[in-house]
Order: sequence, then structure tokens, then C-alpha cells
Amino acid sequence: MPTPGGPYSGIWNIRDTSKFIQDNAWPFFFGASRVVMGGGRNSGVQNIIDFVDLSSAGNATDFGDLTAARQGPSSTGSRTRALFAGGATPTRVNTIDFVQFTLGNAIDFGDISNTVRDFGACTNGTRGIFAGGSYTSSPVNKFENVIQFCVIASTGNTNDFGDLTTSRGPNNGNMCSTTRGVFGFGGTNPSNGDANVIDFITMASAGNATDFGDATSNKQQGSCLSSSTRGVMGGGGSSPSRKSNVMEFITVASTGNATDFGDLTQDIGLLCGSADDTKGIFFGGLSPSAYSNVIDQITIASTGNATDFGDLTLGRDAASGTCSNMGAFG
Repeated sequence: MPTPGGPYSGIWNIRDTSKFIQDNAWPFFFGASRVVMGGGRNSGVQNIIDFVDLSSAGNATDFGDLTAARQGPSSTGSRTRALFAGGATPTRVNTIDFVQFTLGNAIDFGDISNTVRDFGACTNGTRGIFAGGSYTSSPVNKFENVIQFCVIASTGNTNDFGDLTTSRGPNNGNMCSTTRGVFGFGGTNPSNGDANVIDFITMASAGNATDFGDATSNKQQGSCLSSSTRGVMGGGGSSPSRKSNVMEFITVASTGNATDFGDLTQDIGLLCGSADDTKGIFFGGLSPSAYSNVIDQITIASTGNATDFGDLTLGRDAASGTCSNMGAFG
């Protein structure tokens, strides 16, 4: 039999086989790429979780619910488990929820060390790592430099990992290889300014982030995704609109400045991205006229403009999502 990831590896008995069937785990055993997308805001904070399977373009389908409605959570995960951390109800929270990639409602995982929203994440399939974020909006947004991690296979609170080179957010999504995590552009202290800073860490070794390079311009409220080799940042922008259709990319294994990738189908901010090792999607967000339900798709290895993938079940911004078959899992 093929070698799966997650809890289904090894020699099976009848009980293991029954659980495999009950969990509807066939797609994940054979490397299916499911993206779950949770939370967000549309005339109110949302608890919904949608999903799409990247192999087939089309509209998202209902997956289940978070334990509470919240906007601006951060997501990461493994082949079998997705985490949704932090966010705002609209009061900022430190809750971590998790789901298996089979359908169902989220349950409690533990807590992050601070109450933040709109922050970055990365994973190597074992560790989930969160960085930065907005911890208050009064009188202006103020941002964290904290990096923290948890072990995805077990439940519990996060532990300290280190610090970003500068406090910042909002920016979400995962950019990571099997060994390196990269945190893209975002707002900076002390006055909610826009930034072009990109940092990186070695995920297996706790410590402070190191400068990677610069985005093509100062901005915030964008998102990012990656294969195991290339990271793509999309949307967001500079004040006052903080919306654009710009995508730019980096090579995760090397350091250096970002380069133009192509354009999204619309000007957008507060969107989210997720990907497997081939295809990436950017979804939701706030367009100049409305909460967006648009899902755009790109082929990560080939620069060019995004094309339509489908629609979310509800247009919303400040959601987050993660994929069951990220390139970072090897």
C-alpha cells in the first residue's frame, strides 16, 4: 500500500481499517489537497468553516463551525489536522481550535500566549508556528513581535519560540519549506504604518527571526501561500485603501527581495491564501465595494495572473485557512 501521512501509517488491523473508513480518510491517505477556511467577517463575525479540494475548481462547501465566531484568526496544520488560533470576537482572544480534515465542528486545542488577530503562521507538519499580530486597535493598531509554537499532534498551549525582527501585522497565511518558515510584509508599530519587511526562521530550532529581504512596496492586509520552494504574497496595499491586485514571490530557500508574480482578479485586502505544492488559492477579503466571496487560483511554479476557482459559501474578509497537503510536509 502507499505510505500515508498522519495517524494511518504502519500495519493495520481490523479496528484501524474501520477507523480509516469511518474518518472518510481515503482522500488524505492518497495525498488529496483539502483547504479548510474558517472565521471571518460579513456584517458580523462568523464561525463558519468552508472547504475546497484543490484538484477540482468549484465553489466551497460547508465543513462545520469554529467553537466561536471570530475574525482574523491564523491557521496552520499537518496532513490530518488544521488549527485556527487567535482572532477577535470582536474582542481579541487567545483560543486555538482544531479540526480533522474530515467534516465536523472544531474543538478546543489550547491557547496562544497572547490575545492577537491577523498574524502569520508556518508549519513543517509537526510544529505549528505563529508570529506577530495586532493586540489592540485603540487608539491605533499596535503589533506584536512574538513568535510561538505548538506541537500539532497533541493538544495544549503554545511555547515561546523567539521574536520577529520588528513587531508587525496584519498579514496571514503560510510560507514554508520543510525546514524554513517565512513571514511576509505587514503593518508596523508605532503608528499602524505599512511595511515591506520579510523575515525567516528555521522551524526546528527556536530563536529569533532573521531578515530575509523586502516586499516590492510597503503594505499590509495581504496574505501569502507557498509550495515547498516558492512563496507568493498577494493583495493588501498601502494606506489609505490597503487593497491591490498585486502578487509577488520569493524563493523560500534563499534570501532576497520579492519579485512580481502577476495579478489577482480584483483589488483586495484582508484576504487569505493557502496551497499545496502545486496550486495556490487566495480567497475572500474586502474589495473596494463589498465583502468578497471570490476564490482565485494560481500555479505556483509559473508566474502569471490568477484565474477564477469558485466562490466561498459566504463573502467575508479576515478569514484564514490551511491545506492538508502543503509542500512543507515533504
